[in-house]
Amino acid sequence: SIFGGILKFTGNGWKVISDSMPIPVYGAIVFSYDYKIYVIGGMNYSGNSLVPPVNYIQVYNLKTNSWEIIGNAPLRLAYSAYYFNGSALFVVGGFTQSATLTSSVFVYYPENNTWISLPSLPGVEAGGVLGYYEGYLYLVGGLYYISGTYQLGEILYYYNGTWRNTNIQEQIP
Repeated sequence: SIFGGILKFTGNGWKVISDSMPIPVYGAIVFSYDYKIYVIGGMNYSGNSLVPPVNYIQVYNLKTNSWEIIGNAPLRLAYSAYYFNGSALFVVGGFTQSATLTSSVFVYYPENNTWISLPSLPGVEAGGVLGYYEGYLYLVGGLYYISGTYQLGEILYYYNGTWRNTNIQEQIP
């Protein structure tokens, strides 16, 4: 089964502070904002069934110790690359089905629970990491598929409305 809870480190171990997540998931997008923990998408099955990820936005409120589902992501997503800058969440790629990757890029604003789309990746991706440095979003690693080939360890960047390949790869993809 899937554990759908919140753990708190108490200094000498972990304590379960909630085990009542509405839809338990793994491989989700997770970040904190305004005393809340946001869990977006993720996989809600165990075993080998070909079940798509969920698209729920589940929020755990640390002040009230309660969960709620506040909406839906534009796609069902799992194993997306993401980066939260304190006010906006950038989401790149991910699995939309058990074996289907996406090139979609979104920005989510938790303050008003809205999504916008950015230009898509040139290929499809899942499992990479996303970071920000000196005005550029960087997508590093993961499973990247373009022009009929899987590219491992790719490093792409987004600048001025366009995704570009650095032509540099991770040493160990």
